[in-house]
Amino acid sequence: MTYTVLACGSNGNFQLGIDNNEDQSVLKPVLFEINGELTSQLHVKPIKISSGGNHTLILLENGEVYSSGDNTHGQCGHAISSTNFPVFSQIIESNWKDISCGWEFSILVNEDNEIYICGRGLKGELGLGKNVTESEFTLLPVDIEEEYQIIEVQSSLDSTVVRLDKNRLLGWGNARKGQLGKQELLLNNKLEASLWHPRLLNFDVPSGAEFTYSLGRDYSVFYVNSETNTRDIKVFGKQIAGQLKESTSQIVNVKSMWSSVHEIVKSIDNQYTIESYGNNSHGQLYQTIENHPNILAIEFAIGSEHGLLLSPNNEVYAWGWGEHGNCGVQKKQKIESETVTFDYLNLLYNGQSKVILIHGGCATSWVVVE
Repeated sequence: MTYTVLACGSNGNFQLGIDNNEDQSVLKPVLFEINGELTSQLHVKPIKISSGGNHTLILLENGEVYSSGDNTHGQCGHAISSTNFPVFSQIIESNWKDISCGWEFSILVNEDNEIYICGRGLKGELGLGKNVTESEFTLLPVDIEEEYQIIEVQSSLDSTVVRLDKNRLLGWGNARKGQLGKQELLLNNKLEASLWHPRLLNFDVPSGAEFTYSLGRDYSVFYVNSETNTRDIKVFGKQIAGQLKESTSQIVNVKSMWSSVHEIVKSIDNQYTIESYGNNSHGQLYQTIENHPNILAIEFAIGSEHGLLLSPNNEVYAWGWGEHGNCGVQKKQKIESETVTFDYLNLLYNGQSKVILIHGGCATSWVVVE
């Protein structure tokens, strides 16, 4: 079995890994440098893609991680002071199990539950103290004092939240808006602006409760599964305008663009869709797009200000803000000022190869096929 990663969208710093720096409005196969040769065919399954401001990491099933794009501050994780990596190159070998990217930094977690970080962060993004704001082209270990098991790691532009075992949550980075949960006020009755070291966070998640979470631009959103309240949604940080209508639909996940919240829900007839609220300046809210009732979905992905869905017919559609080609080629006739708004589901992929993974990044879209 072989796998191909396809990408389109913003590419000014080679973050698509296609060996050029031009934005793409049509999906193109990305390139990997393996054993000194370039190839678009992988023999190991990609299981996660994470996108920073202008760089990308891809995690494979065997624990290998490849990166491309802007490496001005070492955020691609290589011990080479190269400004850009135009194709995907392997980060130092280790048995990695999770990855996440912020605007100018990257986080890698290995099977020994050790956290490594690279890149730059002026608001505590590296979690290494006020005196360390740049990794200087190396992977630096993040020191955690207690024993733990890492379940998953997520990063926003400038903060990180790590899910540990026993429903514990760990985080660091920009906390000025309250996006890192409840904290004790300082003497001047203000929140601590940055958490420079990893700290256990308080997001009001009950012990033993099931929950999902997602990070927006300057807020964090949590859905806590509750038998008595099917809409136990909590937003920490900058509040999002609007709210969801009351519904008995079952929430199965919550995902966030930079400025809107999207809940993946399952109806009583087991159909999946999205319910959204927040910023809709470019058609980001799913229920406002024109033809969403006509297309079911088996998987959704959320980017910075756009979304992707995979239909049962192996088709990938995009909606939202498509300024850099990340939503594909505009199919509708629109005035020039509205050509970046996709307030309808735009077909992005309908090939014969089976889609196994979709991902939305910072104005980028990714489709993995086998």
